[in-house]
Amino acid sequence: MQNIEEILTDLKSLWALVNAFVQKVGDQASQENLRPDKWTIAEEFGHMILSAAPIAKVLNTDPKEFLHQDYLKRNSLTYQGLNDLYLDALKHQSTVAPARFIQSKDDISLSKDLIVKWSAIGHNLLDGFAHWNENELDNVQLKHPFLGLLTLREMLFFTHMHTAHHLRCLEQKALALSGLE
Repeated sequence: MQNIEEILTDLKSLWALVNAFVQKVGDQASQENLRPDKWTIAEEFGHMILSAAPIAKVLNTDPKEFLHQDYLKRNSLTYQGLNDLYLDALKHQSTVAPARFIQSKDDISLSKDLIVKWSAIGHNLLDGFAHWNENELDNVQLKHPFLGLLTLREMLFFTHMHTAHHLRCLEQKALALSGLE
């Protein structure tokens, strides 16, 4: 996954997998928790929504809005290169999601509203690709709360990595919860 078409295809597939998963999980199961210090399925899904929304918003912004930026003086990392950077950073410091990316515990469930938000963000994310070309993905930089400045391409790679990671977590939680019945 490197160029716009590959990124778009992979994100589209991943969004569909998450959507299928949350459609299957019952609302009751989504609120159960094996450990009080960990997120429920619904809370984790809420985190995924809050984390993906800003990148969808950027993709739906005219690239000209970013012309004033100083550009990074390096090429974008590959997907694997960014993954390695992220895993290395995790080894050296613990990471906690910033508060703006943590779903409120008040009345959180896998309601239709939450699933609709996920789908809307996915549509915005995927539709936003029409505004961008390959050079712009490498020239626009955004601040990641943990990794610092990333190119838009790297931020899209991270969005994919992050979403895939949390989907695996959701699947593991659902499997563990199903073993309790």
